[in-house]
Amino acid sequence: MARKKLPVVYQDEWLIAVLKPAGLIVHASEDAPLRDTALRRVRSQTGRRVYPCHRLDRPTSGLLLFAFSGQLARPVFEAFERREVSKSYWVLCRGHLQPGQEELERPIDGRWALTRFSSLREYELPMGVSKYPTARYSLLEARPVSGRRHQIRRHLSHLAHPVIGDSAHGDLNHNRFFRQVWGLPHLFLASRSLHLTHPVTGQALCLEAPLAWRLQACLEQLEEFRLSAGKP
Repeated sequence: MARKKLPVVYQDEWLIAVLKPAGLIVHASEDAPLRDTALRRVRSQTGRRVYPCHRLDRPTSGLLLFAFSGQLARPVFEAFERREVSKSYWVLCRGHLQPGQEELERPIDGRWALTRFSSLREYELPMGVSKYPTARYSLLEARPVSGRRHQIRRHLSHLAHPVIGDSAHGDLNHNRFFRQVWGLPHLFLASRSLHLTHPVTGQALCLEAPLAWRLQACLEQLEEFRLSAGKP
């Protein structure tokens, strides 16, 4: 069976950036040795071997960067590890950010972790989802400085703003509401941008990706309940 091609955001002779859909793993592992992967799809559609430059959780959609050789992937991966790559994500969560919640420095699995948040849009629905008569949500931009496992999801859960669609750290009532009412079966967490230095040319490389159509459709349905002006 032919695998669906991944949309290409950027490509040159050394690098390729694609849009990964939610639910697709980046590469095979001991836990998933034979599954369809982003790496295999990109290798198939380009006819070249590719090597992931960073990690992206399976339920997270959005921008994913590969190199066409392991020698090129290594310096990019190391730049991520040294926190020289600027990353941003869009995330829909329960509640509204409160003063002092724009930044959270909290260890994850015993390792230092820092995430910065900014509110893009706020929503309030005139219906109760849990114990409150109305339901509040926010579209946030998250900028993880470190790169720990499930960092954004775990930090927002600690702030009592669980990510919509997060089965591991989220709120089951709100997940069910978005699945049944808004038709959102996936985690609302998307890799939107990567800013880094090109490993060959040395030039600044600024990559940006659109939201997956399901996430964009969800925001369009929420628009009538929007409170803040925010960004377009």
